[in-house]
Amino acid sequence: QEISQALLTVKNFEDARDIIKPHFKPTVLKNGRVIYKAQDGGVVFDEATAISVKEVTEAATLLALSLADERFHGKALVVEGSSEFKLQVARLSALEGLSIRFANPVVEKDRQRYSKAKELSQWPLKENMQQKSKELELDSGHNYRER
Repeated sequence: QEISQALLTVKNFEDARDIIKPHFKPTVLKNGRVIYKAQDGGVVFDEATAISVKEVTEAATLLALSLADERFHGKALVVEGSSEFKLQVARLSALEGLSIRFANPVVEKDRQRYSKAKELSQWPLKENMQQKSKELELDSGHNYRER
């Protein structure tokens, strides 16, 4: 049996959806395994019970997360692999704004930390946009003022 370098799965597959991302031009095997090759050399295998990343790259990890988000939507993902892969999974899911949560409390805590950091880094931009919006609302009677 081939051992995966990195794996995303869930504890219950009852509501798992079948997803194919045709724009990646996947290879579909007779046994149902779907193989995706990322532009940066990463390789992702999508199987009935798991999504495995055979060649771990950032693009492959992001593709695997995207597939897992769609297939197992709302369920806590179980992440297996190196600590570097787990950290990459937490970081990319937060930075890309995926609606993923993780069964492993350490990975989930890292995801939340990255989400908070992303939120804080965009805070000045959001505050500026909110201020501009308030200024327009205050003077929305047809009298837009110039600064």
